[in-house]
Amino acid sequence: MRLTLTANITPEEARLLDTILKAAGFPNRTDYLTALIHTTLYGRDADTRPPPDPVTDWIGAVRARAADHDRLLDAAFAVFDEIAFATIAMKGAGSVLAHIGSDLEAAIFERCGILPGAEDLRTYLRIYQNVRRPQLMQYRTEQVTEEYRRLR
Repeated sequence: MRLTLTANITPEEARLLDTILKAAGFPNRTDYLTALIHTTLYGRDADTRPPPDPVTDWIGAVRARAADHDRLLDAAFAVFDEIAFATIAMKGAGSVLAHIGSDLEAAIFERCGILPGAEDLRTYLRIYQNVRRPQLMQYRTEQVTEEYRRLR
């Protein structure tokens, strides 16, 4: 099964695109877009005629940024699990950022070699809280229940 894509371009942009594609050796937009998509998905080794170098360079840069982001997010989750899980469960992400945010940044940097920005760290903590919500709630409930039992 093949899919059809639609682009939101003006007729003038379509004519300009056709001119550029013919000069680059693509007989039509379909071949170009197929090559572009295959290069995006599979890199320079895609089983198709690749787009021109500037396009493949741009696609490569986007793919590298996406891979870096994935590594950074994976490292952040691992650090949150190891260092901050209990505090996030009991006090929330805001408290964690205020008290050990720089420690989390350092631990993430040690794991993946990328230092997250402050806003990125906040975003990752919010994502973490949503993804790990059942475990965080269970931990918090167990801790509060145990404390309540000791006080009785």
